[in-house]
Amino acid sequence: MKPIYYLLHRDPPVETSGYPSAIPTGFRHAETPKSRRDGRLVTPAVGRCHFNPAFFALALLLYAGAATAQTTIRVRSVDNLQTLINNATAGATFLVEAGVYGTININKRVTLIGTGYFLGLGGQATGVSSEIGTLTFQTGGEFSSITGFVIGGCSVQTSNIMVSRNAISSVTIFKNSGADPVLGVVMKQNYVSSYM
Repeated sequence: MKPIYYLLHRDPPVETSGYPSAIPTGFRHAETPKSRRDGRLVTPAVGRCHFNPAFFALALLLYAGAATAQTTIRVRSVDNLQTLINNATAGATFLVEAGVYGTININKRVTLIGTGYFLGLGGQATGVSSEIGTLTFQTGGEFSSITGFVIGGCSVQTSNIMVSRNAISSVTIFKNSGADPVLGVVMKQNYVSSYM
């Protein structure tokens, strides 16, 4: 096996008919220079590197190690959703079954996916929704999202929040005193009784 400094094979630069090479200096050519209609020789602009399995394996390991594992957590009606959120890592996704989950405060990046709302109108397997009494997005919960819940009250106190496809009694978007303004809040396809 060749040492690592042989990964890129180097050749001297090629000069053709007084014109400088179009290839970056020092890389082996993919093909030989070709003649154009006007008689000048043109060097291909693409260099060629040889495949090295050891280098490929090392690159693959580095890529796999750099990727962050995201956690998906199934929440049953007997589970305490707030405790699960507090114990989860940032970026976790919660698949929340039908049930009533009380007051929820979100202070880290999470995704909450419920069963939907207006389920009793027909066509659904169950007529029970995932319900949250009061939901508060706090500082640290930036880039969180929630979808598919029945929510009594939703308070957004931080930026970059996505609230979609929920039935919400009231929504309040505000900043704490002295804090940066709340920006990037997306509220789409919700059934909302009142905004404040």
